[in-house]
Amino acid sequence: MLPDAEFTERARQLRREETDAERKLWWRLRARQIHGAKFRRQYVVGPYIVDFCCPDLKLVVELDGGQHLGQVEADQRRTAYLANQGYRVLRFWDNDVLTNIESVLDAIAEALQNPHPHPLPTREREFKGRALPTRERDLDGQPLPTGERAGASDSLPTRERGVEKAGEGPGEGAGQFDGLIRAIRRQGDEGTLVHQQIIPPRHPDFLDPSPPLPPPLADALRSQGIARLYRHQAEALAEARAGRNVLVVTGTASGKSLAYQLPVLETLLREPEARALFLFPTKALEQDQLKSLQECVETLIETVGGDGNLLLNVGPMPDGRIEPRQVDRLKELGAWLAKYGEGIYGTRGGPFVPGEWGASTCKDDSVYLFVTRWPAEGPLKLPPMGRKILDAQALGRQLPNGEKALIRQTESGVTVDVPKSDRDEIATVVVLTVDGQATEIPPVKVP
Repeated sequence: MLPDAEFTERARQLRREETDAERKLWWRLRARQIHGAKFRRQYVVGPYIVDFCCPDLKLVVELDGGQHLGQVEADQRRTAYLANQGYRVLRFWDNDVLTNIESVLDAIAEALQNPHPHPLPTREREFKGRALPTRERDLDGQPLPTGERAGASDSLPTRERGVEKAGEGPGEGAGQFDGLIRAIRRQGDEGTLVHQQIIPPRHPDFLDPSPPLPPPLADALRSQGIARLYRHQAEALAEARAGRNVLVVTGTASGKSLAYQLPVLETLLREPEARALFLFPTKALEQDQLKSLQECVETLIETVGGDGNLLLNVGPMPDGRIEPRQVDRLKELGAWLAKYGEGIYGTRGGPFVPGEWGASTCKDDSVYLFVTRWPAEGPLKLPPMGRKILDAQALGRQLPNGEKALIRQTESGVTVDVPKSDRDEIATVVVLTVDGQATEIPPVKVP
């Protein structure tokens, strides 16, 4: 054990060298922001320096990075000591704080308000699909096994997080889960649970990718507490690198999201001009933020115009059905693509760089202009593009009397116009036929 002076200096050093997760959480704990509770950071308790502590209410909050995977016994000894001193301990992974801080703050607020030494999570956090940063417990304060975490977030399969009781390890099985079931039934929610199963914990199976991840990506993962990849993540990455389609089917909280993100992140590092966009409408729906058709289409246009691919991720409801509003939105997007998909599928971004006006794509001898915002007065003006325009048509729309889109090309640039009555309310698509390969035209910035 360090002398008091050295301990104090060590605590000061830890404050100066705080991690991103510690910095983010401290910003929300400082100045009595939660129920007026005063928290201290890097606080000395006996032989330990804890991350955050509310001495008045004897509550300790610890953040764990990936290094804690290999020091479970040391953490248990630390927690046992703190419990003997009368402290309650909340443990969270760094990634919880960085990606789901509101649920972390909810758990801390509940612990501050709940006098029970091991507070149960609220039913809202239990059954509305929100991420659960704390470990569930039954009526006797016993921790539930990993497999019974209702609504847990799809994060990496790491050790349980939340309130820990001195000397306890993972739950022993159905007897502990029965406590939660009894509590639900007493509250009149008999139909909430339709199945229960005990899934024993497994040791992680790691595999290092070959070739290794790019250093910037590996460093970024380590900063989030991810030191090594799980086997299914590394194998999925190898398949994606080889250009093969990959389907990853694993249990909850096994890191599937990272499995599909890794090849995208590698590509973005290798090709700075590439673009990728991930949409998760299911998560947005939790806050009633379903994207409109216009928002979806404009996002798609901006992505493909930047030479990227759009991943539209739609998740099922607990009964396996897709939420009806999402189904309607997908049908609307499909109808739009049936009309204008020629300018989306099999194209590359450019030559005109995306901007407030819209974006462009190209393939063969065609350039597709997706005009989402026309000038208040007059036609759209674009810079020269180094190819002669042979023809111009409004894609997906039949202009009256067989008229074509109005195109004028000079040495100073190209002007594009379509009668206001014939413009699409989301995006007017004009296809230009040029004298040569459109994909060979260098990028053109639009002022």
